[in-house]
Amino acid sequence: ESFEFNKLAISMFLESFDIKDSKDIWWKKICDIANKLSLKKGDVAMNLRVCICGRKNTPDLYSIIHVMGYERVVNRIKNIL
Repeated sequence: ESFEFNKLAISMFLESFDIKDSKDIWWKKICDIANKLSLKKGDVAMNLRVCICGRKNTPDLYSIIHVMGYERVVNRIKNIL
């Protein structure tokens, strides 16, 4: 099943991504991107989930990002872009 990425949303996330962010700050950045692009928050999060994990259903994305580490997350995002 193919997934159509919103590359602008993903690149905006990459620009603001800081692995040291608390979960609240991380989610606020996703909400800000959604608001700027007139998207649903869940759609932005789903783009990141598929981009980073390759799947639509995963455990908590914030936790996965921290398990994977900064470099792997950034590399997977850059691969999609």
